[in-house]
Amino acid sequence: MLRKGYQKSRAIIQRDGWIPYFKRLSSLAIQIASSPGDYVFYRRYLMLERVFQKETEEAEKAEEARSNLHSRIPDCSEEIVSAPEELDRLISSDYDFSTCPYMEYLRTRVNQGDIILLLFIGGEFSSYTCMALNNQDPIFQKKDDRTTGFIGPSYTSPTHRSKGIFTYAMSKACDILRERDKSKALLYVKKKNLPSIKGMRKAGFTPCAEVRYLRLLLWNFPRERELKKGTNDT
Repeated sequence: MLRKGYQKSRAIIQRDGWIPYFKRLSSLAIQIASSPGDYVFYRRYLMLERVFQKETEEAEKAEEARSNLHSRIPDCSEEIVSAPEELDRLISSDYDFSTCPYMEYLRTRVNQGDIILLLFIGGEFSSYTCMALNNQDPIFQKKDDRTTGFIGPSYTSPTHRSKGIFTYAMSKACDILRERDKSKALLYVKKKNLPSIKGMRKAGFTPCAEVRYLRLLLWNFPRERELKKGTNDT
């Protein structure tokens, strides 16, 4: 990987010369100094999986999760977005997105072909969950995206937490991926995020690996340790 970086730098110098190259390095150094957490950090994650069962069983689980949520929150509604114009339509509708601080991020995800599940309570934004049909995330780089769908991140507005919304979103995301011919869903979460792990387990996910992830400048170094089935590594 370092050799590739050297070869790329050498090619840039040969093409543009030393002065533009040093200007680019100076610009990168300024970016790192202003926001070091975006370029150098270390995290420990827990990866969880859910293998889909027979179609009838999964459909029953999805309907049960939906019924449970709507029995507690009758005015809850949902929208599935998979194209930029669909997101624009929702934004210009009667839905209230004022409590969602990540609209630009959601637009970026939709533009790159991902799917977003949006939940609303009384017309007010309450939650989003992103799904990818391919493994663009470096942590998933060794996973087979022909049969596996990837979930995350997911966010619930603080005013709507502890209502079962997150668990339902995880179940619904699995249903969406299954309908797109995936046989398994993968996601990861910080190892110390116990409330989220609890919600994922309720949605049928089980721990499958521990990931130590180092990001250094423009390079990513994920290291995965597979967990034995039945391991409680939280």
